[in-house]
Amino acid sequence: MGEGSARNGGSLRPVSGLVRRIGTSRGAIALALALTVAAGIASRRVALPGLLAEHTGDALYAGACYWLWALIRPRASIAWLALAAWATAALVEVSQLVHAPWLDELRRGPARWVLGQGFKTVDLLAYAVGTVLTAAVHRLLLWSPGARPRR
Repeated sequence: MGEGSARNGGSLRPVSGLVRRIGTSRGAIALALALTVAAGIASRRVALPGLLAEHTGDALYAGACYWLWALIRPRASIAWLALAAWATAALVEVSQLVHAPWLDELRRGPARWVLGQGFKTVDLLAYAVGTVLTAAVHRLLLWSPGARPRR
């Protein structure tokens, strides 16, 4: 089997160098970030059913945090990126408990898309779901089925 195969003499390895570069390329990561942000904005403008209506944007927000961290640290492990993304989203959520006049004024403008407008505990769960799903997508870009993740 050639270099593009997942198996080589019984040992597991990435599918190919190209797939691995897609997963760590800043250009590909920036594209994933842009698509995630676009999907997040669309989720607020399109009528979604049930729980999706309320939580899709929050999950995508955490996904955007994940891709932003991946841009900053493209060689970081998927677990590190997921933890950093969830922590960032959670920190922003908890910051919504602070009501300094200047901060509340910022939240009324376009910064509301980043800073949010009101603390909700359930958003922390939506961030976890979004982080896990984004990490799964990233893993699919990096590895073939059955290949061991890098350490």
